[in-house]
Amino acid sequence: MTLSEATELLAYLSRFDNRRPSAAASEAWSRALADVPLDADTKAAVDAFYGSIPLGGEGYQADRSRWMQPHHLRYHRQQIRKARADQAPPYTGVGGDVRQELVAARQHAAAAASGRLPPAPALPPPGDQPRFETTTRGAALVRAAARVPSRRPELNAPCPYCRAKAGAPCRNRRGPLGTVHDVRLRAAQDLADGRIPPSADQLAAEMEQRRAASAAALTTRKDPA
Repeated sequence: MTLSEATELLAYLSRFDNRRPSAAASEAWSRALADVPLDADTKAAVDAFYGSIPLGGEGYQADRSRWMQPHHLRYHRQQIRKARADQAPPYTGVGGDVRQELVAARQHAAAAASGRLPPAPALPPPGDQPRFETTTRGAALVRAAARVPSRRPELNAPCPYCRAKAGAPCRNRRGPLGTVHDVRLRAAQDLADGRIPPSADQLAAEMEQRRAASAAALTTRKDPA
């Protein structure tokens, strides 16, 4: 926040608490909120602070304590942006290296918080899905992510375990997962290396062979020749 923005902000605050802005106050607010711009979210944070019920009680004494400070503004602004970001679609990756993914994730978070992303698709009514899928925000995000084509490299291959298609998240009996099955990670690596990943039937046959080998080894140990 620049010095001129801090001066404008203090003038806006004075409409609520009748404070007397000064050059020293403008400089202090500018330093305390150096990373916070004077935008619509900042003024909305002021409105939220003075429009909420005082935590210290009601009456004249409580109202006298309603004097907004920089940390109040920072908190309410973060809450406004967080609420907006919670309604945005989840980040699904760009298919780049770690540095590119980090940059893209930060850009996605900033765009979501500032309202530059459309809201996530509406969730189905509770009666259309198992109850546990609508009890947490995490489950809601997983279901929303299932509707968004992903560019995460580990989803390039279909999952041999749950048979999820390429680009779609892994699933279990409850619905989409936020994680990936281990065999799918190996399949994605095979695909990246130019090898044909195993199919679900091949994986099942391999597991059956391992079980048979383990059973034979146990039998040999119990009945030595």
